[in-house]
Amino acid sequence: MTHATPRLRRHVTPFRLARLPAIWRLWRMRSETRPPLAELDRDGLADIGLTDFARRRECARWFWQ
Repeated sequence: MTHATPRLRRHVTPFRLARLPAIWRLWRMRSETRPPLAELDRDGLADIGLTDFARRRECARWFWQ
């Protein structure tokens, strides 16, 4: 009789666990930088090379996207 490995165990590898802190930092950075981006006016957007459409698209994303 064989026992199937639980799905979670197969997907949690040492490599993936090692990447978690970096992923959390990335998610935090996204969640902290998107609100100020939403408040920029057209001149501020032009300074960083974004269009209004690109800003709205970026701000509509979830932090993990």
